[in-house]
Amino acid sequence: MSQILMIVESPNKAKKIRGFYPNFQILTTVGHFRDLPPDKMGVEPPTHKPQYEILDGKQNVVKQIKDAAKNASTIYVATDPDREGEAIAAHVVNVLGKDHRQKISRITYTEVSKRAIDDAISNKRQINWKMVSAQELRRVIDRYVGYLISPELTRRLRKPGTQLKYSAGRVQSIALRLVVERDLERLNFTPREHYGVELTLEAKNTKFKALWKPELAKDTLMMDKGLAYQVKERTSKVQLSTISKRENDIAPPKPLITSDFLKLMSRQYKMSAKVAMDVAQRLFEQGLITYHRTDSHDMSADFAYTVREFALRNKLPLPDKPYQYKAGKNAQQGHECLRVTDINLINPRMVGVDDQQLINAYQLVWKYSLESQLNHGKNQIVRYEFINSVKDSFVSQSTRMTQAGWRHVAKRFIQELPDPDSENTDDEVAVLPELYSGDVINLLQADVLVKFTEKPAQFNESSLIETLEKMGIGRPSTYAQIIENLVDRNYVEREKHLKLQSTDIGKKVVETLKSRFSFLEYDYTAKMESDIDKVACGESDYLSIITAAYEALSAEVNVFRDSDAATSFRVTDGDNCPQCQVGKVAVMSFNNSSKKNSGRQFIGCSNFPTCKFFQWVQ
Repeated sequence: MSQILMIVESPNKAKKIRGFYPNFQILTTVGHFRDLPPDKMGVEPPTHKPQYEILDGKQNVVKQIKDAAKNASTIYVATDPDREGEAIAAHVVNVLGKDHRQKISRITYTEVSKRAIDDAISNKRQINWKMVSAQELRRVIDRYVGYLISPELTRRLRKPGTQLKYSAGRVQSIALRLVVERDLERLNFTPREHYGVELTLEAKNTKFKALWKPELAKDTLMMDKGLAYQVKERTSKVQLSTISKRENDIAPPKPLITSDFLKLMSRQYKMSAKVAMDVAQRLFEQGLITYHRTDSHDMSADFAYTVREFALRNKLPLPDKPYQYKAGKNAQQGHECLRVTDINLINPRMVGVDDQQLINAYQLVWKYSLESQLNHGKNQIVRYEFINSVKDSFVSQSTRMTQAGWRHVAKRFIQELPDPDSENTDDEVAVLPELYSGDVINLLQADVLVKFTEKPAQFNESSLIETLEKMGIGRPSTYAQIIENLVDRNYVEREKHLKLQSTDIGKKVVETLKSRFSFLEYDYTAKMESDIDKVACGESDYLSIITAAYEALSAEVNVFRDSDAATSFRVTDGDNCPQCQVGKVAVMSFNNSSKKNSGRQFIGCSNFPTCKFFQWVQ
């Protein structure tokens, strides 16, 4: 009997799949098992070829896979369906070598179910080496940034006698810059006073408000306090001049993508991105949701059909046909949305899930899986425009739900649900009486409103992820790790409600790197993500992009290294040496040196060569 070997990453996933295929031998890589060396660069020009090593502790994993491959007639490499999973699959193929190449197939699936895996086996393929190259490009450029810049950053910022190391990262540092600049903007913010006029009106036994609408250019504030008081004083009654009524479609939420899921878990459950991704991983491995690292809103036609069947059985509002969603401009579109695998499973307790975090996450995903396929809601928006005797304009507006559509439906099935997103709220803004053009309305009160501009909101995990996504920085698999890196390195502090506050160290890192390295520019990182995508689809090649990136980075590192002192402090002639604390420093100059530095002054230690303290004089 021939032996079928299937290789996955996760022991939990393996346990689930063994239940579907008891005759298969299923082994796990336990995540990554092969990577660049931890103690050296592991890649160098001109080939920029990564020099992979088996990770410490993973030698036995590799031995098990090699031993099992000898007795297998068929080998399915069933790692995750994204580029990282493709890279792990490529490592499996490479460690097994040419002897087993003919019997290895790559299979991918976005849900851990027998139907999905059977379908994957029917559509088995070879390794997508373009995807692997794209993942290697990301790994290598990140390696170069980290290994070339971090030592120089440490030498410049570390104080004598300390062992603190500083780190730069292609995506990490740009995310840090966002937080730092927002904090500085908040710190330097000066509120601006501006004014409005609010009328309290009454008609047909109904009180309501109307706001003055002065003629101002777009995004301009009313700064004329005197004019506001004039408008108040000259308004004793108003006449209804314009009535407008319109129906407003309220679209259902789109099927979830990773960033949506992380933002919702942050807002509704105050769950960090890292914890939310860990929760999603567990749900995926148990076969309850589809693969959670995705930037595609697309939902499979089969699943959309099962949602419609569920809706019909439960008399829920449905559109004539399933919705189709356009991808965002930065989306890789690798696979479908993040959704539940069985719309009929409302409560995961029914299949043995008792962890409240998993239950919360599952029911949130279930809610969006259902709502995304239901019919639009409708609101009626009524807008009245009033004028006083000198034609000053005042506006009152109300919103009334006329057709619920998808709204409130999920509450029929789940007792406790998070509050709806602010953009989907259907609360009535006001209740306006039925009025007619030309009606004169009684004025109960007029008030001048004194308002102040508000400082920009502090970043929290949700808003930072949203900003990174909009800017094309990072990808679904990286958001959580970006934030954890910043927190772990004490560049930002995670405060209450997952707010992110940059530290003095974080500010110093950004101040030191900004304007010196192109990777600290917002468009650089977004362009690099685009270049990585082009390699994945064969529009560009690995070597040309990494060569150009490396040469530019090396040139910037050289300028950075020579630009000024290797520390963040300055010493002057006659001071004690900050490095050895014994010698005195003195101003010297290069003689008979390279043409580049000939005659250039520097400060050195009197204990040279025992002490090699050195600092350029600017």
